[in-house]
Amino acid sequence: MRGRYLFATLKNRLDPRETVDLTLKVRDLVQAGHDRLVGICPSAAAMAWTSACKGELAIAAQTCGWTASYSLTGELSVRDLKVFSIAYCIVGHSERRLYLGETEEIISRRLSALLSASITPILCVGETLEQRQSKSTVDVVRGQLCSLLAAFKMSAMEPHPSRTIVAYEPMWAISTAASNLTLKPEDAVATHGAVRRLLDEIFGSGFGQATSIIFGGSLNSANAKDFFVHPTIDGGLVGSGMQTVSGFGAVLDAFYCAKI
Repeated sequence: MRGRYLFATLKNRLDPRETVDLTLKVRDLVQAGHDRLVGICPSAAAMAWTSACKGELAIAAQTCGWTASYSLTGELSVRDLKVFSIAYCIVGHSERRLYLGETEEIISRRLSALLSASITPILCVGETLEQRQSKSTVDVVRGQLCSLLAAFKMSAMEPHPSRTIVAYEPMWAISTAASNLTLKPEDAVATHGAVRRLLDEIFGSGFGQATSIIFGGSLNSANAKDFFVHPTIDGGLVGSGMQTVSGFGAVLDAFYCAKI
């Protein structure tokens, strides 16, 4: 059975004090022992504080470095994540691809470092608006998923669906794109199906069906239930929609209530 995941990524919109305040107010909303994992992704500056007060929340990093020598200025290392018992880490978020120029080679290195450290990567894949309009989504996502194959080879790890989470996030539909465009639930379902078929193509039959694929395109309190009701969508990676107590609670309720 695939895991079900909901992650609230705070980006760097909240400072460490605001992050702790949010964490303290929402941590008791998480149901201990529930079959769905709920996590929060603080900024690097807030990670230690958040880790100390997270309650039942899981903590996910927003990125990590990859060098074994830990000589990569400005980057968190997998060693740093281990110190704070961080079990998940976002890789390849569209903002880092678009604004920081992260290449598939860099993303593969990050993935490899996480896999080797037994930290579960949340690999973000998705297309630009121009690529979607030109019907290139499948080709774009195929290339992004091949970075995961390269990472498994690099880390000498046997590919297994339980070792990664894939987050489909159309680059043009996330809140920071400021496009005012959103993906319809039925279109998200269709693309999730395509991602599963691509995983089968790359890793072998059955890999896609066994991989947890979550959605990251402008989910919020108003539309979350419309996405989570679909069995092929295994949860969400949510930015601005979960950066307030009310937003967090509403999306979480939709996640728990979905019969998936």
